[in-house]
Amino acid sequence: MKKSLIVITVFSLFLAVFLMFGCETSYVKGAKLYIGQNNFEKARENLEKNIKEYPSDPTAYYWLGIVDGQERKWDDMIEHFDQCLAISKTFSGKIADIKKQYYNDFYSQGINKYNDVVKLLKEKEVDENEIKSILNKVIATQEMALKMDPTSEKPSEILSRAFLLLGEQDKAKELFERLLTENPNHASALSVLGNMY
Repeated sequence: MKKSLIVITVFSLFLAVFLMFGCETSYVKGAKLYIGQNNFEKARENLEKNIKEYPSDPTAYYWLGIVDGQERKWDDMIEHFDQCLAISKTFSGKIADIKKQYYNDFYSQGINKYNDVVKLLKEKEVDENEIKSILNKVIATQEMALKMDPTSEKPSEILSRAFLLLGEQDKAKELFERLLTENPNHASALSVLGNMY
């Protein structure tokens, strides 16, 4: 009985060290090869097998987040990254960099589309359906930017301005009020809310 307990303890310690120091399982190695070939379905299969066999291995969750990002499954990506970080902070720098990159992409797309709307509004003949379509894209990109970095004020400001242009004052007001809660001296929020009240 004592010997089997010692064997189990040694094996558990070995497995923990194996996973902590980045020794990758064959599932993870295979998944990385599939990712390199853009075969995300096979990569996902390997990573899910790894999680089933080694549920405390943060590496599989990290790479699942990478696959999710490639497949534009943003909510899944964030969830897998969070699961990875709950197990270990080993990948925290890489995850922060990836989220920052996606944040910048979404934020830039939204700014460009918002500027397109501003230009269209200056024209004599305005196609309201086109403007609404572009504003909905602005909203979608800024909501995604906020998922990547919930602490950033910039997407909230663009988002609230898009809601104002769509005539959704309540949503805009809520966002501007949140900006003021985070930063009581936020000039845009003070100006717009002042006009609204």
